[in-house]
Amino acid sequence: MRLYYAHPVDVLRKFNPQMNKATLDSRDFIGESDLEKVTARIEGVEAEFESSTGRPLRLARVGEESRVETYETLSADLRRNQHGVKSWLYNRNVAPLDPEKGDRLLVRRGRDNWRDITGDTDRYELNSKKGYVRIYTRYGTSHVRPSLHDEYAKITYRYGALGGGRRNDAGETTLSAAAPEGETTLSVDNETMLPRRGVVKVDDEYVNVVSRGDGTIDVARGTRGTTEKAHDAGDVVHYCPVDVREAVAAKAAIELQSYADWLNELVDGDGMRIKDKLEEWNKDWDKVLQQYAEVRSF
Repeated sequence: MRLYYAHPVDVLRKFNPQMNKATLDSRDFIGESDLEKVTARIEGVEAEFESSTGRPLRLARVGEESRVETYETLSADLRRNQHGVKSWLYNRNVAPLDPEKGDRLLVRRGRDNWRDITGDTDRYELNSKKGYVRIYTRYGTSHVRPSLHDEYAKITYRYGALGGGRRNDAGETTLSAAAPEGETTLSVDNETMLPRRGVVKVDDEYVNVVSRGDGTIDVARGTRGTTEKAHDAGDVVHYCPVDVREAVAAKAAIELQSYADWLNELVDGDGMRIKDKLEEWNKDWDKVLQQYAEVRSF
C-alpha cells in the first residue's frame, strides 16, 4: 500500500466513529472497489499536502542517483573560502548522507570532472535539521578554476522524515528482518527515526510502539482497527504526526462526499450534525497546512 500519512481505516472512522475492528475485517461495510477508491483519495490528499506545504513527511529524494545532472547544485568561490563554504540546501530535515542509500556529495575537480566525497566526512559537515552543508577544501589538493565558480558541488540526498521523537517529527525507517504474525519485537534499520511511544504504520498495519532500542521496536500488533499480517524485510515503517493523520483522513472523507454512493455512509454522532462535521474537517485541514508550511529565512 503506497500510503504514508493515513490508512483507509482512518477515513472510514470519520464516517462512523463507532465502527469496530470486526466490522472493518468483515468487508460488510466496504468492498474491494470501495477500498481502492478510498486509497486513491488518500494518495491524492497526501500529494496535495506535500505540494501545498513544500514539506513531505516521508523520505523523499532530491536528484536521481544515476544522473548527476539532476543533482542539486551548490555555488560559491572555494578559493576565497578555504576554511569551509556554507551552502543552504533546498530542504530541511535532511537524512545523514549514506552512500549505501544512494546519497552523493560531489565536488568539482575540473570541467566535467567530479570527486565523490560522500564517505570522507572530514571534508564536509551536514546540518540535517536546518538543511545546510559546509564543505572544506584541502590546501594543495583542491583547486577550482575561475570559470567554474558557478557550480562547485552537486548533491543528491534524502529528506522529509528525520525523526527525533517529538510529537511533530515525522520519521521513517525500514524493517531489517521479516516480521511474521505474532512477532512483537520488530527489527528496524534505525529505531531513532521513530518515537519512543506511539502509533506507527508498517506497510498497511498500524502497530503501537511501547519501547525501542538496539535496532528494535517492541510493539502491540494490529492496532487502530487494522489487521495483523506478516511483513518482509525492507517494508517501510513510518510515523506520521497525529494531527496530520487526522487532517488527511478528514480531507479524504470530504472528497468522498462527491460520490453519490458514499452520501449515506456519513452518520451523525459525537453530538455533531453532518454539516458541522464537514466544516470541522475543513478547518482541521486548513490548520495543518498552515502549521506545516515550509518557510525559510536566509
